[in-house]
Parts: sequence; C-alpha cells; structure tokens
Amino acid sequence: LDASLLPYLSLLGEVVHLEVEPTPEAAAIEPRFRQDRIADQLIRLLERAHEGPQLLVAEDTQWADAASTHLLGRLAAACSSRPWLMLVARRGDESGFTPADARRIELGPMPPTELATLVNQATASAPLRPHELDLVVRRASGNPLYAEEIVRAARRMGSFEAVPDSLEAAIAAQVDALDPVARRVLRYATVLGRSFALSTLEALLAREDLAADAATLSRLDGFLEPDGDARLRFRVGLLRKTVYEGLAFRLRIRLHREAGEAIERLEQDPASHADNLAMHFSIAGDYERAWRYARLAADRAARAYANADAARSYRMALDAARRLPGVPATERAAVWTRLGDSCRFAGMFDSSLEAYRQAYRLVGDDPVARAELLRLRAVARDRAGAFRSALSELSIGRRLLADLDTPEARRTRARLASFAALVRFGQERYREALKQGLAAADAAREAGDDEARAQALVAAGSAQLSMGAGGAEHLQEALAIYQARGDLSNEAMVLGDLGAGAFIEGRWDEALSWFESGLQARLKAGNPVGAATAASNTGEIYAKQGRLDEAEPQLRDAIRVMRASGFHDGAAYAEIQLGRVLVERGAAQQADELLARVRAELMEFGRKSSAFEAATVQALAKVRLGQASVALELIEQAAAGAGGATGLLAPQAAESRAVALAALGRTDEAQEALAAGLDAAIEMGLRYEEGRLRQLRSAVRSAAGLGTDPTDVEVAAGILGALGVRSAPSAPLP
Repeated sequence: LDASLLPYLSLLGEVVHLEVEPTPEAAAIEPRFRQDRIADQLIRLLERAHEGPQLLVAEDTQWADAASTHLLGRLAAACSSRPWLMLVARRGDESGFTPADARRIELGPMPPTELATLVNQATASAPLRPHELDLVVRRASGNPLYAEEIVRAARRMGSFEAVPDSLEAAIAAQVDALDPVARRVLRYATVLGRSFALSTLEALLAREDLAADAATLSRLDGFLEPDGDARLRFRVGLLRKTVYEGLAFRLRIRLHREAGEAIERLEQDPASHADNLAMHFSIAGDYERAWRYARLAADRAARAYANADAARSYRMALDAARRLPGVPATERAAVWTRLGDSCRFAGMFDSSLEAYRQAYRLVGDDPVARAELLRLRAVARDRAGAFRSALSELSIGRRLLADLDTPEARRTRARLASFAALVRFGQERYREALKQGLAAADAAREAGDDEARAQALVAAGSAQLSMGAGGAEHLQEALAIYQARGDLSNEAMVLGDLGAGAFIEGRWDEALSWFESGLQARLKAGNPVGAATAASNTGEIYAKQGRLDEAEPQLRDAIRVMRASGFHDGAAYAEIQLGRVLVERGAAQQADELLARVRAELMEFGRKSSAFEAATVQALAKVRLGQASVALELIEQAAAGAGGATGLLAPQAAESRAVALAALGRTDEAQEALAAGLDAAIEMGLRYEEGRLRQLRSAVRSAAGLGTDPTDVEVAAGILGALGVRSAPSAPLP
C-alpha cells in the first residue's frame, strides 16, 4: 500500500502483536516519541488502505490500557481532518478511553414499542407468543441486553416464567441450565479474561481432567465466540464477569495458578506475556513469580514509555515483595525508584515524590544512594515548577556527600551541581546559572561523568546566551558529548540553542544551518513537534529575509503539525511569523484576523511578551487597512498588558509605532520613535532591527520631503545585505 512505511514496519507490528525486526530508522526513535510514531504510521496506513469515508468502531473502551488509550486518542483526533467517524461504545467508568470533544449519546431505557420490535426481529426464526413478548418487554425494563438474555435463558430453561428478575441472575440461570461439563468449562474459562487462546484453555482444562472438544464448545455457542485464529472470547463482558464472580475463592486461586503455569509451559518466551502472568500469579498468591513477572512487565512498559502501565505493574511487584521477606531492601528500593521515574514521566509528581521517599527509606545509610534519590526528587519538583524546593533537595544531597571523596560520590556531586545550574537557568537567574554551570562542568570532567558535564555546559551556555554574552563554545562542547553518546533529543536541543544564538547575533546563514541540523536530529528521534519548532525558526528567518515563497509553506506546515499535536503556544508563535508574510504579501485583512486570534490565545497562555510581538505585527496590518490610529492604540494597549516583558521587542514596537505615525502625517513623532528604537537596537546588538529602523528612517525622511540620510542608507544596506535580506520589507508611508 505504501512502500515508505516499510522502515517502520516494526511499529505497526506492535499494534497487532507481531514481532518484526526493527530497522535502524525505527530503532533510532526515542521511547517517549514511540507511541505517537506508531499512531502516525497506523493513520497513514488506514488512509492508504481505504480512500474516502471510514467508520472506526471501538468497543468496551473502559478496559483500554494506557498504550491503547493513546492510540485510540490519536485516531479520534485524526477523524477531525478526514472523512472518518469513530464510534466508541463504553460504560460510564472513569477508566480506559473516552474521546475528547466528542458528541456523547447517553443510552437510556429503550421505549417498549422499540424494544418489542427488536425482540421480534431477534426471534423471527422462532417467534414469541404475545404474552411471552409482553413478559420480556416488561421484565427487561428498557435494557436490550437483558431482553436478549431473558430470551436465551427462557429457551435454555424451557419457561419464560422462571427467568429471574435481574440481568446477572438471568445470565447465571443460563449457566446453571448447561450440562455439568459445559458449565465447568465455561466457569474455568473466565479466569483467562475476556479473550484467550484456545490452547491455553485446553491446557488449563487438562489439569482438571476436562477437554475443550468440539462438542463441548458447540454447547457454549451462546456464551463464547471466535476471536481470530485459534482464540475465543466471551460474547458479552458482563457474562464473563458474572460467571467469574460466582467462582468459589479457593477455586479461583487454584485456577489462576494453573492458568499461569499453563502459559509458562506453552509459550516459548513467557516473559513476553509477563503482564498476564503477573496478574495470574498475584491473584493466586504465588508472590515469588508475581514479583518476577510484574517487574518484567513494568520494565517493558517503561521502555515503551507506557508510563501509567509501568507504574501499575511496579506497584503489583512491590505488593508481592511486601509478602516476600527474602527480597533484599536494595532490590525493593530499585523498584520504588523505577516507580518514581514512571510516575514522573507520566506527570504524576506527587506519586513520584512518594515513591522516591520510600526508596530513600530503604537504601539505609548509603549517602551516595540517598543523594541520587534527592536529585531525582529535585527533578520531579523542577518539572512541577517548584524551583525552590528542587534546590533545597539538591542542597541536602550535597551536604550528605560533603566529606566523601569516592568516585561514586564525585559523580553524584557533579550531577547535583549540574542540575542546580539548570534550575537556576529555569529561574532566569542567568549569572548564577553561568557561574554554577562552569563550576559543575569542571567537577563533572574530573569525575568522568560526561552526561553531567554536558548538562552543566548547556546551563552555562544558555545563560550566557540569554545575557547576550556569547555562550556558543560551551554549547558546542555539550553538543559533541551528546553526539558521541547518541543522545538525539539533547543533541537537537543544543543545535536549536546554537541556532538561536547565531540568529540573535546576526549570523543568519549559520543559524539556518544549525536549525536544519536540529530539525533532522528531531525527525530521526521521532519528534515531529520538535522538528516543526525548528522549521518555524527557519520560516521566521526566511520571512525576515524577504523569501516569502519559501517562508509561507514552511510556516504553514509547522503550524499544522504543532496544532495537531496540541503544542498551541508554539503554533501561535509561528503564526506571528506567518502574519509577517501575509502583511508583506498585501493580505492585510487576513493577517489582521489571524493575529487578533493569536494575540488573544497568547494572553490566555500568559505569554505576554509574545502577545506584544503579535500586536506589533498586527499594527502593520492595521496601517495597511487604513487604520493607523487604531494601530497606535493597539500598540499602547498591548504594551500596557505586557508590563515589563517588552525589552527585546522595543525596536520592533518602535518600527510599528513609527509606521503608524508616518501614515498619519506625524513625521516628527515618527522620527522620535525611530531614534528611540534605533538606540535600543544598537544597545542590545540587534542587527536586523537596526538595519530595518535605519532603512525606515530614511524612507520616512524621503516621504516627508527631507531627503535621505546617506549614512542610514549605507549602514542599513550593509547590515541587511550581510543577513541575506533579499528585498526590503515595504512600509505604507504617505
């Protein structure tokens, strides 16, 4: 159907449980992006397989696990931009999958006349007598499933009058009406779950001197149905649940143990069924095997970045370990730590902190292990935005290691220090981040910890960059470390930082090269949203260089990817750059509408600085629409709303203000605005803004009959030429 999908065949294999050897392209995808890339490939395959309208049906989604929920969510989102409809049938439980922004149809009781019609259609081959139909409709009370079970039970029992007054009782009555052998087979099958392999059922029954022969299975037609090759499933989930709950507790325990042992015998690789085995042995009270298989299941889920599933299995393992006095405290501490990691990656920060606390309690007096757990707690607090608490955890960790000089202590000390520098950067305390980052990089070099050194160098370089004082050498050193380690995400992050630095410093050709390298690294890692961010940075440069035919498709594609992925604040910033393109193309009305929406969205996100930037571009569109006075009011209102978050944007705001003033014939005020903006651009080293303002000042003077300033013309041409600006953006001057 699509040969371009072949490098990612192993991803599609995961959906249908087929082992496919991963290609280098599939292996390079980082675990945290894997589920989204699986969804991408499946959506593309469905597009190729069936053109035009499609109906996707998902049943019983209250039982969907985390990986299935994510995939179904992506399929549901895909329906909004395709002629697809997804129909989800589920109970009202909070678990499992519920589509976002869906039309909900709550099923109430079916009206008696419609229920009667349904029963008549279902019994057309053996019609009911009028009084029997009336009894079914009355007793079912609008529940079509109950009506169906009443008819089934009555025919098995030979009487409608004997059917019980509840759905569960009706199902139980049908089971009781079976012959003893078929009844035992059905009851034993319930421990295997809603769907199961026929071979597993046969192995379980063999332990009980029973057989799942064709004659027995034929007597269970109303209860079990085929579910693919050599598999069976219960016709209705409630049927399985009702029969299972009727099992005696001792029998249930024994059957779960036998089911687990049967799977162990039958499967060449029992570890691939670890989640199922952990469940069976946990219920059976075989805690040793539950401990082993639950850890295997959790680790596998963690590698696939199915963090909620991993956390559930880690908790099952720890529950088993609690009943096994022989499990060393260090092993339990390791599982608590992995549980903390899974909760942190899933955004469950409180649960993560508690798991790390439990691990801390179990590691005893080992100061290095304790300090490492404090570092992990600091990471969780940092992700939750609790910077001061994160720094407090790191300080305690450093005190624990103050008097130790072992290799492990030196490495952990370096990790604590490098993360502290990163937290300082997150607090925008750039001087402290620079100082601490450089010190931590030296400590990590001495300790031989490249990962900590790279992190410290990123903190130092990013801080220096934010202060407008270079930083590229530190970032390039970090880049070399990440490339040597094959760490694609961090490599892409540093490439983006290097591109941003080159952009700010006016080395735009270099910036484009960095951004393109970062884009490719993110695509290789399976991060299309990161790649779209890099593409929007490139699109911004193209727009400012006047390469509008290249900028517009680049920006529109990046916006589409970011919007589809829920990265709305990134998409909003890219739409500001698209607004610039539309203004230059003369599509002022379209630009005005776009930027008004974007500005409101950014204010809602609390991104005041970006909202102010959107206002400065929208003001240019207003001037082109003949609304220069409105443009001035817009800039003033946006500046007031941004508070003090307008520093780097002062030259850009001066340009928009000057254009509006000049359009109103207020030349002297326009010149004053340009002079103030030019001073700010020169002070902050913003070369592009300096060139633009000099160019505009010359144009304003010329339009007012004052003649051009040769210095402005010459300097502007030199600056903009060096930046690769192909055509000067136009200004609507009188």
